[in-house]
Amino acid sequence: MMVDAARCALSTLPLDGQDGIYMHWIPTFAGMTIKTVSTDRFFSGNHPKSHSTFMKIYLLAVGTRMPDWVKAGYEEYAGRLPRECALQLIEIPPGKRGPNADPTRLMRVESERLLAAVPLRSQVIALDERGQEWSSVQLAEQLAGWLQGGRDVCLLIGGPDGLDPACRTRAERLWSLSRLTLPHALVRVVLAEQLYRAWSLLHHHPYHRA
Repeated sequence: MMVDAARCALSTLPLDGQDGIYMHWIPTFAGMTIKTVSTDRFFSGNHPKSHSTFMKIYLLAVGTRMPDWVKAGYEEYAGRLPRECALQLIEIPPGKRGPNADPTRLMRVESERLLAAVPLRSQVIALDERGQEWSSVQLAEQLAGWLQGGRDVCLLIGGPDGLDPACRTRAERLWSLSRLTLPHALVRVVLAEQLYRAWSLLHHHPYHRA
């Protein structure tokens, strides 16, 4: 949300014990408030590079050799997100598949690798068909809550055979992108686009016109 300097000044206080550092409370369309820190006394929200990253969204995805169109699509939308909610992709090597491969064992191996890469103290959300579906507006509300909480978020995407139950158990929430079956490689592109759309909704950016 773009907030003028005068309005933001009313919601700005010096950070205790840190000269020249200010805490800002920025209202969002969902009636929530995002806290952020900057060295700008009259931070307006118009210059995302003027304040520090508040949280990160880690995308842990099984698969390391994606087609060029997947890389281009993901980077297009991930690159649009500001530092306040930067999206970082961590690719997890898949299990070796072959004619006699055991899908259950592969899911277990891949899930072990996923869970080993989860950053400390992050909120884990697993992408799973059993999860809750969110509209774009609902996702924007979730993003506002993540920003307000300040805790890093870690999104888990399994391999072609899905996630092992251990990942679903470890996750604090299950999220289903769609009831449709999406190609495994496409999920990270859709996810990056929807996160950018959620951010644009919070900031009243014209990208979202629904």
